[in-house]
Amino acid sequence: LQDVQYEVSQIGATLSFPTKKDDRKYSYADYLTWTDERYELIDGVAYCMTGASDAHNDVSNYLIAQMVSQLEGHKCKLQSSPFDVFFSPIDAKPTDKPTVVQPDIMAICDRTIIDRRGCHGAPDFIIEVQSVPGLKIDFDKVFTWTNV
Repeated sequence: LQDVQYEVSQIGATLSFPTKKDDRKYSYADYLTWTDERYELIDGVAYCMTGASDAHNDVSNYLIAQMVSQLEGHKCKLQSSPFDVFFSPIDAKPTDKPTVVQPDIMAICDRTIIDRRGCHGAPDFIIEVQSVPGLKIDFDKVFTWTNV
């Protein structure tokens, strides 16, 4: 990881805080209609996903490369954002899906919970690359994931 270390001062100007779309509650059905920005839904609240910095991408790419070699020969599927993760049954209606997140990196070993829309249930392993402004929303995501 030494090659991908950054000082906060080097990347601070490129970071921005995740913002709520508004105070309404949304579902996956609403989420499917949005084309202007990328969002995550946490308990129906829509958060605009900020663009990743070069440092974020470097760290993510490094970790993905490490995981590819570790997962070789295993049944697990490695995915990275953008890839939707739902904490609702695979056959749930879009209006019954209040939480849709996009972890940075994940491994999913039960391929029966994956379909063309994403992963329906908790991945076996998740990595969320942290940035200082994103910590609040990322902690909210972790709380949601651990209460599934």
